[in-house]
Amino acid sequence: MKPVLVDSGPLYAISIGSDQFHDQAMDELARLVAASTPLLVPYPILFEAYGLILKRTRLPVARLWISQLVDVVEYLNLAEADYDDAALLVQRYPDQPFTFLDTVPGVISKRLSLPICTYDHHVDVMGVPVWR
Repeated sequence: MKPVLVDSGPLYAISIGSDQFHDQAMDELARLVAASTPLLVPYPILFEAYGLILKRTRLPVARLWISQLVDVVEYLNLAEADYDDAALLVQRYPDQPFTFLDTVPGVISKRLSLPICTYDHHVDVMGVPVWR
């Protein structure tokens, strides 16, 4: 089974029951795990998701989330060129309010030819395949 990159939106949504994407994220994660799909999380995305969860919940929730995530995903280091490509991608779309973190999954997706599990519409603008 081909791996799927996981963006911060689904990672955040699985831990926050009140998030608008919580049920969807739980269903998608269950489908991916049931299919034995390797889930790849780039380190910058892990840091972003953990920071959001920690900021918007309590420390025990964030710690539980990270301890459970370790059993389900593989973490992915970016290549040095990925950072350069992400910066170039931000510049390529001057009319879009992309953050650097918005472009990281897109760059990795293109380099590894992998789809992304995300709720971020910026990925569609970049022309990156989205896992649905």
